[in-house]
Amino acid sequence: MIVTRNYANHHKIEKKSIDKTNFLKNKIWVDCINPTKEEIKQIITKTGVSKADIEDCLDQSEKSRLQRDQKYFFFIISVPVRRGDKNTIKTSPLGIFLGKRFILTVHKLKIKALDDFLKNEENLAPIFKQGQERIVYNIALSILKDYHEVLEDMDQELEKIEGRILKTESEKIPYTILDLKKTLLYIRRALVGNRDTINSLKESTLIKKRDLLYDLYIEFVQQVDMVELSRERMTAMLEIYFSLASNKLNVIMKYFAVIAALILLPTLISGIYGMNFISLPLKEHPNGFWMILSIMVLIMGIMFLYFRRKKWI
Repeated sequence: MIVTRNYANHHKIEKKSIDKTNFLKNKIWVDCINPTKEEIKQIITKTGVSKADIEDCLDQSEKSRLQRDQKYFFFIISVPVRRGDKNTIKTSPLGIFLGKRFILTVHKLKIKALDDFLKNEENLAPIFKQGQERIVYNIALSILKDYHEVLEDMDQELEKIEGRILKTESEKIPYTILDLKKTLLYIRRALVGNRDTINSLKESTLIKKRDLLYDLYIEFVQQVDMVELSRERMTAMLEIYFSLASNKLNVIMKYFAVIAALILLPTLISGIYGMNFISLPLKEHPNGFWMILSIMVLIMGIMFLYFRRKKWI
């Protein structure tokens, strides 16, 4: 699907089909979502971008990078994408092409950051008026905001898990943490790639308003730091969980050890009296069984009091 927005001299944004768009007179933004082969041909004809560059932007394994052609330059940044019923977070490439009078964005999946940026069509005209660099800057800001929302949601999830760790021994907790850690790994890789791409663009001569890119670079650096902090929290949470599980296991084993110690001497006495000897103390006594049993109970009581005094139980 191709959506074309034109900024004409009357300072309004108009939507037209790409066939009816004049790329020589107006400032154009072409947003291309999972294009067909026919749509790719139309884009190539109108903008002059290469087919290989467009296909790179549609490749879900493509990494963030900056590339310059003779007539245009483009860069790819990774954006967060929510997928599935569980709102699983993945990253997907977004290609941004800048020509003399056009901007072309190419992506395979629907991107929330672009939808948020385009919510208020009335606010687009002042942005278009300031030029391509301001459009790119606002798109990048919307992407950063989306990353921030993702990290905020994960931070709230971490707070819930921290509370559950102290209250429950659920075996699902470490798996939940590991899933979040895996997601953070993808996000971190995407943010680091975006940071390096923006830095390369900032250091090049392709953009005039470098102060805008510097702000973006700082924002990406800060978000990478947020991801690192979240990963450290997850590692600490796993350590706390396993420490608590180990401590609870030690307590259980201690009780078992106390029980075994309590019945050790009575078991020894009963074992001795079970031996086939002719003469044993109290064997012929009419109350011998109850006397031996009383001695066993007395020994167990003494040991129990000793353990309580040592605070072992």
